[in-house]
Amino acid sequence: GHELALTNTEGMILSRLVSGKITSYLDLTESLYEDREDGGPDDPNNVIAVTLCRLRKKLKDSPIRITRSSDKHVRLFLDRIADEVLDD
Repeated sequence: GHELALTNTEGMILSRLVSGKITSYLDLTESLYEDREDGGPDDPNNVIAVTLCRLRKKLKDSPIRITRSSDKHVRLFLDRIADEVLDD
């Protein structure tokens, strides 16, 4: 395998998605900013969208895919071909 250089935000979002559960932008916002006194940025959805875009680029050569539904729910999954390769 190869290592990815991730920001703290990218790492947190990726760790939330690894569970396989569908995650909402609201859940991600709460996880990212619940401990901050200032409550986080004015537009946390934009931060999450940009971070997901960067993660997709970093993961483009891997079997991992990040999808987003129209209602801003996010999910991570492995391509079917990758599952077969990983099972060998």
